[in-house]
Amino acid sequence: MNVLEELVSEWYEYQGYFVRRDIKVGKRATGGYEGELDIVAFHPVSRKIVHIETSMGAESWEKRRSIFQKKFSLGEKYIPMLFPFVESKPDKVAVLGFPRSTRLKDPLGPDIKVMFIPDLIKK
Repeated sequence: MNVLEELVSEWYEYQGYFVRRDIKVGKRATGGYEGELDIVAFHPVSRKIVHIETSMGAESWEKRRSIFQKKFSLGEKYIPMLFPFVESKPDKVAVLGFPRSTRLKDPLGPDIKVMFIPDLIKK
């Protein structure tokens, strides 16, 4: 776990979420895993579930979009197995360390909320 993941995890815990970190998913018969989910947070009162991926990378938006689409598709596939009692789909949040200017309305996709570290700190 990196510092950004720790910061985000603690923020969600402070808000009353049950948080799981660094969840390896998709165990392969030949060894290894299909991927890893950075943070999955479940709020027991609202029954809301949030999948959060973090990055300190400074890649182009096109490269970021590819990376995050893969990470969140793994979440869509495996989170229902981790939290079978939750009926709603998880919200998707990408927390990024290095902003890049963009004119794109939804730089990572229409269903992925993008948050930068300064915005997280302000909250």
